[in-house]
Amino acid sequence: MSLDPKNFYKPWLHTEHDPEGPLPDTGTRWRVFRLVIVLSFLVLVARLWQLQVLGADRFEQAAANNSTRRLPIEAQRGVLYDRNGAQLTANVPLYDVSLTLVEMPEDEAQYQAALRQLDARLNLGAAVAVNATALTDAGQNALIARLAALLDLDVSRVRAALAESREAEGPVLLRDGLTAPEADAVRSQLGSQKAVVLVSTVQWRVENSDVPPFRPALVAEGVARETALAIEGERMLVPGLSIQQAASRAYPQGPTFSGVLGYVGQIGPEQLESLQDQAARFGQRAYALDETVGKTGLESVLEPYLRGSPGSQEVEVTITNRVVRQGKLTEPVPGGNVVLTLDAGLQGASEAALLRAIRKSGAKAGAAVALDPRTGQVLALVSLPSYDNNAFIRGISQKDYRTLTRDPGRPLLNKAISGLYEPGAVIKPFIAAGGLAERIVDPATTYPCAGSIEVPVSAGFSQRQKFPDANPRPQGAQTIAQALASGCDTYFYILAGPEQRDGLGRVLQYYEPGGDDATPFRGLGIERMNKYLNNFRFGSETQINLPGEEAGLVADNAWKLTQFPGSPWTLSDSIRTAVGRGYNLVTPIQMASATAAIANGGTIYRPELVIRVTNAEGRAVLTPKPEQVGTAGMTPEHLQTVREGMRLSVERGGASALRKEKLLPAGVRIAAMTGTPPSVQKALDRPVVSWFTGFAPYAAPEITVAVVLDGGDGRTDRAAEVGSVMLKYYVERQRP
Repeated sequence: MSLDPKNFYKPWLHTEHDPEGPLPDTGTRWRVFRLVIVLSFLVLVARLWQLQVLGADRFEQAAANNSTRRLPIEAQRGVLYDRNGAQLTANVPLYDVSLTLVEMPEDEAQYQAALRQLDARLNLGAAVAVNATALTDAGQNALIARLAALLDLDVSRVRAALAESREAEGPVLLRDGLTAPEADAVRSQLGSQKAVVLVSTVQWRVENSDVPPFRPALVAEGVARETALAIEGERMLVPGLSIQQAASRAYPQGPTFSGVLGYVGQIGPEQLESLQDQAARFGQRAYALDETVGKTGLESVLEPYLRGSPGSQEVEVTITNRVVRQGKLTEPVPGGNVVLTLDAGLQGASEAALLRAIRKSGAKAGAAVALDPRTGQVLALVSLPSYDNNAFIRGISQKDYRTLTRDPGRPLLNKAISGLYEPGAVIKPFIAAGGLAERIVDPATTYPCAGSIEVPVSAGFSQRQKFPDANPRPQGAQTIAQALASGCDTYFYILAGPEQRDGLGRVLQYYEPGGDDATPFRGLGIERMNKYLNNFRFGSETQINLPGEEAGLVADNAWKLTQFPGSPWTLSDSIRTAVGRGYNLVTPIQMASATAAIANGGTIYRPELVIRVTNAEGRAVLTPKPEQVGTAGMTPEHLQTVREGMRLSVERGGASALRKEKLLPAGVRIAAMTGTPPSVQKALDRPVVSWFTGFAPYAAPEITVAVVLDGGDGRTDRAAEVGSVMLKYYVERQRP
């Protein structure tokens, strides 16, 4: 085959360069070819004219209206479980309802009908706003007073709203969510006031949103699934409606665990900087300004572990936020799950027992703590009165928050770690341990338990100060274990008095009741008492991983001179300290931790709340080990003597009534101490504080408890009942 160009084109071309070529085909094929070319050109021109002329406005509007957005997909927050797998937190799918104002009917009647239709499902009530531009100075004070009374607001709040309205030259919201009777009261008393705006909450929110009218305005958040489905079914009756799913935190047990778990909420400006630093340390993304974070309790402490990583969905939306196309999807990564040391069953039993005790005794508050003395793990931590942490998730109302803050029981305070109480008689085991460690007494040393001692206070020893025993009946000479069991105060009065001279050079001494023979003190004194109280970490935080823990108080001469200038420490101060009726203050978690050290042989553990944290793949990323933070600083033999005294207290001493009333588990030996009887505290004009602390089983302790009741009628001691319930519940649960 020839590749000569002339030969190649010859069948097709007839040119002056090739006169021998055939003439062009002027037949049918050529005419069809030319017609196709012309028609194609005409179609192309017509289409271009359509796009550029007829469709110019439409495509220009589409280009202006449509935009690509990356919609965030919220990550599931990690879940908290108790040690046995009971779920303590949940992520509940809730829904946000919005309205786009420009898509709603222009006709006022139809507009109001749509608002009423939506409000019938949401039941958001009415909203009251003030408009200072319509207010005359003459009636201002009367209107402010009337609004404050009707809406249960402070007068200052109404004045501030009016000032804001005057500056903004428009209405400012005072309160929304009014019930029908509240709205009727405002309407009947202030309906003629042009400065008062009364509309439905739905209408106020859609018309006064910060977003432009062509964007969806949020009118309700956290709507339940059933309500959202009902609203969705009526979409045709509510133009401009949009519903978006949003995850929400829930606490199934509510108040039972609120003091430990805390709650979540929108990030606040006071948190932002510290959380951004924390995110950087953990290699996490920065926080968004509207992100939900832990606000208190373990939700706050475990924030970097519970926090997930959000996903996103690319979408193309119209100017009215209608999705017209979906793009790339990035799946969110849920936060880590946490298994806590808490036992939900023991927590619930402790709370129920404490609540009964508070009601029976008339106490204003109480707390209960249970620890594993072998590891420091927290088994239960109860504070009453408490609060429902579910109320804080979407923002608590001012009225409800004010109710909580005004409650004398201080429900927002975790009394188990932040409540400060006079220890009373439950401090005696630690004073006894100090006396044994300093060899001031040994297990066989006896002191008289004669109902009181008398200490000279005048130059000639003619005047004496009497220190009465909680039990005024003489009990004879007792050993230290017997004194712990019987509750003998005078043993500890004598143990507290130091071997030293007063300012006049006289030896400090005491008399038995009505006696003439003085006996010199040879006891600990405040410095050595405080040494062992500090060893047991009274006066220091236990380092439990919860915010707001108080360190308590171990008072001494320096402290007293600061608080009471010119009044140095006295023998009387030392004597009262030894029986817990001085200046010292302790928390329930401190008492439980110190008692655990007596139970386990002297080791002080940091109270631990976490067993493990697992990431989204189920891999453990945190498994805390028992952490020793101190020792009692004495021999096992000394602590054994103290334990023996606490055991005798249950078997035949101050706590023996618990066994007789069958409040303790049968067949299990238990060691315990009860506090100073409330009747004695009341007689001495001391704060009525009821204490109980103990551990079980005696031979190989597995649980330590501490219970406190603050206040009461002074006739009953209910703390011991609560502690007994806790010990019994635990021991019986461990039996096969």
